[in-house]
Amino acid sequence: MKENKSKTLSVSVKVNNENKLFNLKIFINETNKMYYGYFYYYNHEKHKSTPKWLSTGLNEKGNLTKATEICIQKLKDFIMEYESKLQVESKELFEYTLKEYAERYLSIKSEKNRSNTKRGYKSNVNVLEKFFKNKKITEITQQDILSFYKHLRAKGRTENTISHYSKFLSPIFDLAIYEKVYKEKNPAKYNKFDKDTFKLQVVIPKKPITILEPEQQKKILEIIKNPPESFYKKLEMPWLSSLYLGVRRGELCALELADFDFEKNKVLISKSLDYNNENEAFINNTKSNEQREIFMPKQFANMIKNYVKSQDKSLWKENNKIFSIPYNLQDKKGIMEFNPIFRHEDGSLITPSYLSHTYNKLLKKCNFQPHTRWHDLRHTCASNLIDMGMDLYEVKQYLGHESIKTTERYYANIFAEKKKERAKLIGETLNSRFNID
Repeated sequence: MKENKSKTLSVSVKVNNENKLFNLKIFINETNKMYYGYFYYYNHEKHKSTPKWLSTGLNEKGNLTKATEICIQKLKDFIMEYESKLQVESKELFEYTLKEYAERYLSIKSEKNRSNTKRGYKSNVNVLEKFFKNKKITEITQQDILSFYKHLRAKGRTENTISHYSKFLSPIFDLAIYEKVYKEKNPAKYNKFDKDTFKLQVVIPKKPITILEPEQQKKILEIIKNPPESFYKKLEMPWLSSLYLGVRRGELCALELADFDFEKNKVLISKSLDYNNENEAFINNTKSNEQREIFMPKQFANMIKNYVKSQDKSLWKENNKIFSIPYNLQDKKGIMEFNPIFRHEDGSLITPSYLSHTYNKLLKKCNFQPHTRWHDLRHTCASNLIDMGMDLYEVKQYLGHESIKTTERYYANIFAEKKKERAKLIGETLNSRFNID
């Protein structure tokens, strides 16, 4: 990243009654003319000095003072949080509260989790802290866990939400047992029955997936094409792309024109638009950490080309034409130029959360039933593929599942039903051919 109009200052952060000094550098990125900052801190896991990058979201016009304030505050917040975690790590494991041990588990096990997942886990930890307070992990019993689930039900939480907490707690206690901190059986195991006592623990219903029937797909497309308010029309091409390609929201928002090969009618799904804990955008690997190529119908390829041509780039703000955005791809990090296809009228990013929120709002406004989410387009795409004769392995490759078990978990029943229908069709055809009653 090129630097210009840089400013370096020393920032003091008080940790354990001692002042620690950090050299903070603030500069203008020449590509997008935005203020950024960075400083170095000692990373105890990597045993070396490591840079921490800070974005301000401010352009260069008269914003140096404000950018400096933002970077100083972000530096202080990061160091305070980092040092507090180190203090927790220095404690004897037997003294850890449930919250502290949950944070330990996440630091060990969650390195490869995506940012959205990490934010969800952080929220889970906060809920645990409010209920269990400073109770040590060694003091937690199965009755405490069941009381926690009862508390969630009283708050109106669904059984599916409770199952998420159960699945979050169980591996935390597995780690505590492995480290010989917790001496009893895992109190949070999310099996329906305890195999030794046969006591009911927590019932976890299977979460049904929603698959849109062909008529429902047509109806939603009509709603998007003729929405109650014109700004909803921006959903049309992303919606069709999700239905045709079965891509995840982050993969969809990360698509660039360079990912398309219109001669061979192929698209490369190689990255995802993600957000870190500070809600800053960056380019990440796909969920399976693998790239995949998808062959497109020629009609869909033409729709993409026409969509890109129809964009009025004269409306795009200067800062939104090409984005300089951090990336973390295949263990390589840096800053890349990013030119996404899907944008708002001013050229700014369309984000995964915006797609979900706006889609839900539109369908609710139009009283569409059944309730459906953006992710259900991925399930619907899979069902369409099976309808067209693809086997489960082909569907796995198309959707980019890491394991065939994931594909089987979601779609084995659909595939089995389609095989029954084909068997019936074969029987009817042969019976008719050979005049068998």
